[in-house]
Amino acid sequence: MIPFDRASELVLAESLPMMTQHVKLSEALGRFLAEKVASPLDAPPFDKSAMDGYAVRYNDERNQYNVREIVAAGDAPSDRPIEPGEAVQIMTGAPLPPDTGKIIRVEFTRRNGDVMTVTEPEPYDNIIKRASNIKAGDPLLAPCRLGAKEIGCLAAAGIPEVTVYRPLRVGIIITGDELRNAGSPLRPGEIYDSNGPQLSAQIINAGAVPVSYGIIEDDRDAHRDAVVRGLKESDILLLSGGVSKGEFDYVSRTLSDAGVDILFHGVKVKPGRPTLFGRTPSCLVFGLPGNPVSVFVQFEALVRPLINKLNQAPSPIRPVPGRLTRVLKRRDVDRAEFMPAVIGSGPEGLELTPLKYGGSSHLNALADANALIFIPAGTETLEQGDQVDARLL
Repeated sequence: MIPFDRASELVLAESLPMMTQHVKLSEALGRFLAEKVASPLDAPPFDKSAMDGYAVRYNDERNQYNVREIVAAGDAPSDRPIEPGEAVQIMTGAPLPPDTGKIIRVEFTRRNGDVMTVTEPEPYDNIIKRASNIKAGDPLLAPCRLGAKEIGCLAAAGIPEVTVYRPLRVGIIITGDELRNAGSPLRPGEIYDSNGPQLSAQIINAGAVPVSYGIIEDDRDAHRDAVVRGLKESDILLLSGGVSKGEFDYVSRTLSDAGVDILFHGVKVKPGRPTLFGRTPSCLVFGLPGNPVSVFVQFEALVRPLINKLNQAPSPIRPVPGRLTRVLKRRDVDRAEFMPAVIGSGPEGLELTPLKYGGSSHLNALADANALIFIPAGTETLEQGDQVDARLL
């Protein structure tokens, strides 16, 4: 059994060959950008007005001006310089006529025919300079997962398509004779499978493609067949259940027999102690516990960061410091622990309230949580007001 930090290091040290493809910008949401993108143009591409108002000449300060024309957003820039005593009515985003020194906002003026009178001094120039946001050739985006704001940046730069990584295929094998799919009748001793649907949702949320191999009965031949197929068809293979030391827990033996090099089996973390990680030349493998909270936490703690790392994107898990609202006492201090909590604002900053939590099968506690408190190994007691790190959900 190894410390959680070491397990994380071993997982993130792995790599896979990643294929790329070109996609239209309209199809790029949620995909991972595979290369740096430089801006092909200045932004903005010309000096423009920051607001509706009147453009006047440099250092031409007076109370009244003659309005000669109107320039709207989308109009071609006028070649005629502004003369002393002239003003050009201009709209937000419109290009500036030559020799514009400032824009007097419309709220500071009064208009009577072609005569504009200044009613209040304008303290700012209200001009957005060419390339003040970004210059042509400057970095626009580094490899990342493309969200709405990144799509907007690319569109504003006139980029119609991007190079992204082919989505990782993440296989899911759920083990256990006691499991049934939702909607099926339950016999005594049976329960509904939550890990399969939960992992599928987590995988999609992480930007990969789930491939379900269904619920596999506790039989060595059935395990072997599912594992062999999963290793062949998946980039990452997740198995849930069957990684502890019970008589019917075949996963670790099956993986070894299938040629998986097991890097660790057992992590000093709660929940998720039986977690296993291994590899083949073409597939990375996680053996996750069967309890649903353990599965959820270990995916967020180990699998999601790996998906991001393979796609050259920053990990979404960034610890956020907050202060505890109550005392926490622990008995099993040799393991680190993730504990469901609610994070909110308090008089001294962020506050973390641990939720009532009955262990790794208490899935409902996760539904109420928006954060996971991380407690390092060796910590027995945390007092109210102590600062701890949390991972946002």
